[in-house]
Amino acid sequence: MNKLKNLLFFILIGFSSNLCNAQLNNYTRETFYLPYSATNKTKSNTNIPFGTIHLKDNLFIDAVPVYNLGYLEFLTFVSYFWNEKESEEINKLPDFGLNMAIMKQIFDSIPLNSDFVKSMNLNDNLKIDGKEKSDIIVRHPRYSYYPVVNISREQARLFCQWRSDLFSIKSAYLSKNSIDRKKYPKKLIYRLPTNKELLEAVDTFGYSKKRKSKNELIPFVPYLSKSKKRYKKAYFLKDNISELTLDSIPFGNNWKNSNASETPNDYTGFRCICEVIKN
Repeated sequence: MNKLKNLLFFILIGFSSNLCNAQLNNYTRETFYLPYSATNKTKSNTNIPFGTIHLKDNLFIDAVPVYNLGYLEFLTFVSYFWNEKESEEINKLPDFGLNMAIMKQIFDSIPLNSDFVKSMNLNDNLKIDGKEKSDIIVRHPRYSYYPVVNISREQARLFCQWRSDLFSIKSAYLSKNSIDRKKYPKKLIYRLPTNKELLEAVDTFGYSKKRKSKNELIPFVPYLSKSKKRYKKAYFLKDNISELTLDSIPFGNNWKNSNASETPNDYTGFRCICEVIKN
């Protein structure tokens, strides 16, 4: 039990924005019902979805591809709380006046799905450049901000869906009435971008200079050394990783100089795009 607590502590201390403050000894499933940002007193710009930058119109794009620490956060929520059935219930929640009692009543009745939890974990048979297993790399603090790879389109899609759900819970919890609710967008819809949208992003922000890899085990590099609250641009690197899209062909070249493939591999990751639906 102590080993489990230590592991959870190791996982949780690095999370970027969405985790609840809770005592380690009091972890329960309901710890994960409410995004951390809903109880954090730090002011945030509700007009810019976390980790994104404006692309055009109502579209915001992740400044960097999803990194290991972000996907690990998703895996932890999945292990304790979130699945597709829970997502269906989240879509039925009131737009305002949400509280923990309401969430407990709805969510406690839905059992965790162990098969779903397993399906969201990275395949432990897949390695990066034939050396290190991806399921180990994703949990190692040295690689926290390296882009997550060896991921399937379905895993990426559900990650996007989870992000959308966190916003729905947060905005409903922070809004005591309909007037409060107008401070937030009506809805945030995270999804994979299209090839066209990624091309537009590259045209807008350009390619950043790629640093040389200092790690013999990982042939690609992180886009940033740490998470930021605000970004001035979106980052794209040549010959680093390709990115999954809504289209059938992933976007961009990669370190392996391999043809883009949707099959989970060690040279393709993903980033999300966010559609902001205003009130």
